[in-house]
Parts: sequence; C-alpha cells; structure tokens
Amino acid sequence: KVFDKKIPFYIEDFSQFMEGSKDLGIHSTTIVPLRSKDEYVGSLNLGSPIHQELSQHELELLVAIGKQMGIIIQKFESEKLLKESEEKYRKAYYQASLYRDIFAHDINNMLQNIHSSAELSSLYLNNPEKLHTLKELYDIISEQIERGKKLIDNVRKITKIDDSEVSLEKIEIFRFLEKAIEYLNNSFQARNIDIRVNSSKKRLYVFANNFLLDIFENILINAVRHNNKSKIEIIVDISMYNSKDIDYIKLEFKDNAIGISDYRKK
Repeated sequence: KVFDKKIPFYIEDFSQFMEGSKDLGIHSTTIVPLRSKDEYVGSLNLGSPIHQELSQHELELLVAIGKQMGIIIQKFESEKLLKESEEKYRKAYYQASLYRDIFAHDINNMLQNIHSSAELSSLYLNNPEKLHTLKELYDIISEQIERGKKLIDNVRKITKIDDSEVSLEKIEIFRFLEKAIEYLNNSFQARNIDIRVNSSKKRLYVFANNFLLDIFENILINAVRHNNKSKIEIIVDISMYNSKDIDYIKLEFKDNAIGISDYRKK
C-alpha cells in the first residue's frame, strides 16, 4: 500500500506486523515512502507509544521530508556506483597496461631469439660440419614458438579469471603433475632433464581447478629456462601436514640451478 499510494501510510496496531513491538513501546507507526524521480528508494518509519494518527499538515510535511531524503539517498547511491565504476575501470586499465607490457616484452624476446637462430642457420646451412649446430638452432626456434603459444594461452586464461568467478572442485594432484612433466619434456627435448617426485602417497586430492596445471607447468618451465647446467635436476617433494584442524598438502619444487643471488633478493 505504501508503494502504490506513494504517500505516508498509518498503521494503528503495529504489533500485527512486528511481534513484540509493544514491549518496545511501539503501538502505532507511520511509514513514509522515500522516493526520487518517481522511484522508491526506501522508507522512513516513525513509531509512536500511543495510538495517534498524524494530521494532514504533519503528513504533508513528512511527504516533503520523504522527497528530500529520497533525493539525497539516490544521489548518494549514484555517487557510490560512479565511484565503484571508476575504480573498476581504473583497475582494468592498469591490468591491461601490465598485460600489454609483459606480453610485448616476452614476444620481443622470443622474436629476437628466433631471428638470431634464423640468421645463424643461414650461415651454417651449407656447412656439413655444422649440422649438429643447425639441429640445436632448430630446437631453439621450436622452443620459442611453443613459448609464444603458451603465452597467448596464458593471456586468454588470465582474461577468463578477471571476467568470471573461479570455482573449485576435487582434483587429483598427480594427474596434473604428470601432465605438466610430460608437457615440459615435449617442450624442451634438446635439454637433459631429470625429474623425481617424492611422495608417500600415490593419490592425493585437493580443492582446486584446471589452473593448477598451469601453475605446475610454469614452475617447471622456469626451473628449466633459468638453468644453465648440462643436466637439469628437478625434485618435487610432496608432504602433508595439519594446521588448526585443516589438512594441507605441501609441494616443494627444487632444482640444481644457481638460483637468485642474495644481492638480488635484497
């Protein structure tokens, strides 16, 4: 009735709408709809300890107050939405700039590696003694192409994360880890890679999603890409522990690379 009439509505016995209202000293109430641009934005409820209906003058005054409060509320909501929208698009702009810079840097690096390998290949093309070197250069070019494909795929996945809510499901860890190891070996066929997985369990489950595979792949790829040893050794130690009655699974990826110097860490 309040919404339909668009005017204050008097309720003589408010206890029929709110149990225990009389215990609070509220017997009757007047509900004033708050409107702005003919839209309902809320209500102002005036409780009274006695049964007394408001006069016409008092109702007209409340209508005027309701209109002003409605305008103020709508203005506040509009400013709030505008601020949230500005923050949302500012964040999107910064993210787009970050992705653009990372994408451009990585693509330029890949193209430079391909260009250098192609130039060297043209010099060694007619030299039978350089066939082994040509094979290595071909592997470098193939590796850079795979890096490019992976980068584009990662950008698409990041966009999906930004545009939708991430849902979790029960996932078996070793299935994803084996896929990541297989992908690594196929991507770096020219490198001598030895990977060992240490775990007391053959099956372990976590709540995650398909991005867990990307995490494993990226960790393993970095372990190879930043390792100059002739034989790359990677150890994955998997253990379990409990903290505050919650079971956790810990995966530690260790390799024989030099690592980051203490100076760079600082």
